Amino acid sequence: MPTSDPNTDKKLDKLTKEVSELKQDIHSLKSVLLKINAAGGVKDDRARLEEIEKELDGI
Repeated sequence: MPTSDPNTDKKLDKLTKEVSELKQDIHSLKSVLLKINAAGGVKDDRARLEEIEKELDGI
């Protein structure tokens, strides 16, 4: 969609490119989530989480 303003055209091109990159990122994230779910999902490991929190508190 060219406009009469070259600066506007540059901004539109940049935004279009960024949107395209975001769409690719979303697609990649969906793929990762599908793989996680296929592998049995995320386990609720509160004990391990508490261990990690204690380690982080010590830093």
